[in-house]
Amino acid sequence: MATERFGLEDEPTNKQATVEYLAERSAEFNEALASIDLGLIRRLIQEEAEKCGREKGSSLNFLDQNRVGEIEITVHDESMPISFYNSATNEIEVDYNGMAEQAEKQNPFLSKEGFKAYLVAVLIHEELHAATELQALGYVGYQHFQSYQVWNEGVTEKLARELTEKYYKSSADFSKYDQAQSYNYESAVLLLDVVIAKLSETTGFDQETIWGAIKRGMFENTSLETKELQELFGQTLPANFFKNLRTMSPTNEAEIHGLIEKVNQGSLEKIIAKLVKFLRLEKSSSSQKAA
Repeated sequence: MATERFGLEDEPTNKQATVEYLAERSAEFNEALASIDLGLIRRLIQEEAEKCGREKGSSLNFLDQNRVGEIEITVHDESMPISFYNSATNEIEVDYNGMAEQAEKQNPFLSKEGFKAYLVAVLIHEELHAATELQALGYVGYQHFQSYQVWNEGVTEKLARELTEKYYKSSADFSKYDQAQSYNYESAVLLLDVVIAKLSETTGFDQETIWGAIKRGMFENTSLETKELQELFGQTLPANFFKNLRTMSPTNEAEIHGLIEKVNQGSLEKIIAKLVKFLRLEKSSSSQKAA
């Protein structure tokens, strides 16, 4: 069995886990992959990129079937991804057997067709990584290899869900499936949603506008370490938000939820203050101490 190192984009934290890169895809994976319209995925990502300001027809790094490989991971735990974009080889790698294990935990994906729908969601996520990754080599931004992985995965997965839903609606084979029933990177997406809500509340811009700006930043590789951006967000988000976010692992649920609570706290206090003022409530000294 060949033991190789993961591509840096999604390198797992479990250093003892090994990956076997299969010389050929299995017959089962080939059959499932053949049923996926990669051309449609390409068009959906291209359209989104152009909506975000990229020049019409501009070149993005799309990968066809020849650049989708199969792997087997010898150790499975919560820190191990079932797929990843390997920037070193410019290929998408899928642990097809690992997907089957994951599917058993998610009832919508138990049927054969449902499993293919799951593969659509996985491929769109990884194609998004590939489409923007090569622009980001050597930079600190949404796609930086070792930094801001939670943000990177949250943005990628949130957009992937939107595009997967469009894919389902465009294909009669998958029209009955709902992308909202996929739970990949759920905590990372939740953190992103909380940040969007907080920015919207503070700036007055609606959440869709804020999300659109974040998507644009993804395709333009806007660095999260830009001084102006951090100063702007620093007036809205908790102290040390970026410092905590920079090294946080997408699989560290407790740490992500802790950051979510910090982001929400300011909103909660503001809402309570408004409610107290509106209802002309006054807290007693004892209740203030208890609080």
